[in-house]
Amino acid sequence: MNLYRYIPIFHRFENGLRLYRVFEKLGHGFFVQSCDFLHVHELREQRDGLDHQMLELLIEEAPETRAAQVGAATIEDAIAAFDANVSDEAQCMSEDAT
Repeated sequence: MNLYRYIPIFHRFENGLRLYRVFEKLGHGFFVQSCDFLHVHELREQRDGLDHQMLELLIEEAPETRAAQVGAATIEDAIAAFDANVSDEAQCMSEDAT
């Protein structure tokens, strides 16, 4: 049975928040589905749209398949793995552009 618990994790930075969409696959560890950047002047409109998008994505694809993640033992480990993967992708994209 595939059961998931949603855990929103906020990371504050100078001009806003990062919202990590963390899911715990019960019995299998933690996975980050995505990360959204929230800014004060856009909060109301932005939040509803991003929540809708998160649910659509969850219906379409299991969080653990998004980046071929291995279930992390802690939320912190899942976020670190997600950030490293996103950083690697950004590096690849910038290399492709040159």
